[in-house]
Amino acid sequence: MELRAEHICHTFLQGGQRLEVLKEVNLTIQGGYLYALQGRSGSGKTTLMSILCGILAPSGGTVSMGDTVLYSMKDSALSRFRGAHFGIIPQGQSAVSTLTVLENVMLPASISGSCGGAAQRARELLDRMQISDLADVMPGELSGGEQRRMAVARALMRDPDIIFADEPTSDLDAGNTEAVLQILKEEAKSGKAVFVVSHEDRISEYADVKYDIKEGRLLQ
Repeated sequence: MELRAEHICHTFLQGGQRLEVLKEVNLTIQGGYLYALQGRSGSGKTTLMSILCGILAPSGGTVSMGDTVLYSMKDSALSRFRGAHFGIIPQGQSAVSTLTVLENVMLPASISGSCGGAAQRARELLDRMQISDLADVMPGELSGGEQRRMAVARALMRDPDIIFADEPTSDLDAGNTEAVLQILKEEAKSGKAVFVVSHEDRISEYADVKYDIKEGRLLQ
């Protein structure tokens, strides 16, 4: 299944003036590919990702997956669709501080009510991320790299069709950067679509499709 963004535009009001962040962006995301989106800070990378994954409604244009038009749905239906089809790795630290690592990874299943076998899958994902020994630890005790691996595991919890990652390797050392990018590449090879927003030049080594965004326009 593919995700299509057609004629996407987005504007913000800044200081009483209308700022056009995205201009007529057209994009198709298909399974089996790792897409990298790069651009300077403030260029609209995160805005575009937020629109693609059903978090931010665009000012104009449509986003659809199969026969489903994302922003034609009510918020509750869109939230369920997003949870079922998308895995999102947000920028920065996003753990729930009062939950253990295992509980954080299980959170998508807990929210959706699909808890059958969730603990076992979460432990398998933590093992794959090489942090299974930290299952009962609180997030505040993790290093930056461990936090990021936990976020990747959480994004994979419901076996999504598309993985969206916003700066997944920012502030990581070379070893953790390599580990996270390798995991995302493996997901693409397994048939999932992976869409990565990154400042890292290293992402180019892993990407199947590379885009830049300049002055609100998508360039390949």
